[in-house]
Amino acid sequence: MIIKTIEIKNFRSFDDRSFSVRFNDGINILVGENNVGKSNILRSFELLKGRDLSPEDYYKGETDREIRITATVRLDSDEMEHFLKRLVPGANSKQTRRLLSQFKRTFQLEYSSKSRTLGLGFQGFWATGDRLYFSRDVSGSYQAIEWENVVQKFLEPQNKLQLVQLIRNELNSKDPRKVVHFRFDISELMLGILSRKVKSFVETRQCPSGSNQSVFESYDGALVADVLANLKNGSAVQRGKWNRIKQEFHNLFPNLELEVTKPAGEPPKIMIVKQTIDYEVPISFVGAGIWEIVILLTHLFSFEGMCFGIDMPELHFHHHTTRLLKGIIKEKSDKNQFFVVTHSPIFIEPDRLENVLLVKECRGITAVRQLDKVPDTGERERLQRHLDENTREFFFSRAVLIVEGQTEKGAMPILAKYLGQDFDKHGISIVEAGSQFSGLFTRILKAFDFPYLVMNDYDALMYICQTSKSNEHSIKTSAVFYDLRQLLRKGDLEIVEKMEHEIQTIGGKQGKQVYSDDCFEKLRDTALKYDVYVLPTDFEGILKRDKYEKFLKEAEKLSGRNKSKVICGRYVAEKMVENKSEIPKEFRDIIDLIVRKSLTS
Repeated sequence: MIIKTIEIKNFRSFDDRSFSVRFNDGINILVGENNVGKSNILRSFELLKGRDLSPEDYYKGETDREIRITATVRLDSDEMEHFLKRLVPGANSKQTRRLLSQFKRTFQLEYSSKSRTLGLGFQGFWATGDRLYFSRDVSGSYQAIEWENVVQKFLEPQNKLQLVQLIRNELNSKDPRKVVHFRFDISELMLGILSRKVKSFVETRQCPSGSNQSVFESYDGALVADVLANLKNGSAVQRGKWNRIKQEFHNLFPNLELEVTKPAGEPPKIMIVKQTIDYEVPISFVGAGIWEIVILLTHLFSFEGMCFGIDMPELHFHHHTTRLLKGIIKEKSDKNQFFVVTHSPIFIEPDRLENVLLVKECRGITAVRQLDKVPDTGERERLQRHLDENTREFFFSRAVLIVEGQTEKGAMPILAKYLGQDFDKHGISIVEAGSQFSGLFTRILKAFDFPYLVMNDYDALMYICQTSKSNEHSIKTSAVFYDLRQLLRKGDLEIVEKMEHEIQTIGGKQGKQVYSDDCFEKLRDTALKYDVYVLPTDFEGILKRDKYEKFLKEAEKLSGRNKSKVICGRYVAEKMVENKSEIPKEFRDIIDLIVRKSLTS
């Protein structure tokens, strides 16, 4: 089963604007700052499953509002067959296969706090309670047709019509209007499927224990010892699941073994064996990270065809275990859909950014941003190379400063803190993108609606390196304006076109083409309109201009053979702070601009 979309209105941090979220197969990653509404998306699933409301579930606690949750789901073949067998109990296997070939598997579900019922839309019909309508307009009076009569017509040997067409023929009457009447609540069918297939691991999970119950699931952990004991002592298939859970646990923690025992007359107990000292302890004696892994593994290797919501899977884990756990989730995503709420960049896959849901708070209201268009194959490869775990930190920020080199990446956070504008306090991430990657990166930031500022060197603005198409003809331009080519407004595009006549060649016939120096200020001002701040030289050049060359030379000696530019940048900035130096104006301007962007995001 797959949840394709969900629309949320007046639920918790979502107001009355009916915000729609699109999901993909596999792993959907929900990221963003703390307390912006990520977990509320998972909690909205529970309303579709019939969970009771509390006053805190309403936006701002205003219980006179109508909470509305609308979802689109696609059933797998097994669930669709189950649905049809309940709908047409007299159908044989041949008739069921016939129905499966004709019935669409996509359903629309709608929960309303006013009616406290689940509406069900499929094949152009709308069902509420025990009635099936031709449209969502259920007002007024209807003449009832018994469902058994419709089924009987379908099962007649001479019938050549599909069930859907039969229903349509019966209901397609305006005078009087017709409704199909069931002997059962049809939405209960879908509630049953949702209850079986949509499961969430809550953020706070209990120590796995048991109480001698015949259960095979316990997502809060309270009965996981029972689940494991039942698997271990069950059928061959169930024992196979237990062995896989045990093996995966050992793969994650090579020094530990997972065991479950069942003393006579007592509930089962989960034991953890430490192999180096051949000593076992109850699971209650070990850390919460072990609890969490046992709960996750128990369910991920026991079920398929599920929609799993996992809130903060990295909780209590160090990076190595988190990466291994991500690998397990990725493996299981072939046959399950995941919704992972996380603060860890480890779970974000650069080549699957369409699966990332960026959750933000805008004036106290939750909003979600997603990529509409997936970059092509070549750009996917570039993303994979450039967006490492450190770079992916920007998904959890309020604003992003993109720099061209590592020297400024090392220096700018220190200089900002010295000026009383700590980047961490303002939620600002700094990303070194280089001149060849900044264009793709800024397009991604714009798609996710991230406030950002690009800090470029002089040559990125002035040196000609690309040809861009404009108004059906090509123009030569620099890296900055090539990256901005799809964003330039008409007047600014005309400026760039006119500047083509100012291009010069320096260094002889084989030299480089550049804009003339007279163009710098106009081109620089134009770039700044699009959040690109261009330095009058490069970062090191400004330091030399303002008499800090001594610090640069000291930094180069300190960094040794590797000549690490990050170390150089940090050293120079630290020496400037230590000597209470005047920060160059350009750096102060950039820090002020990006801080203002973070405050208005």
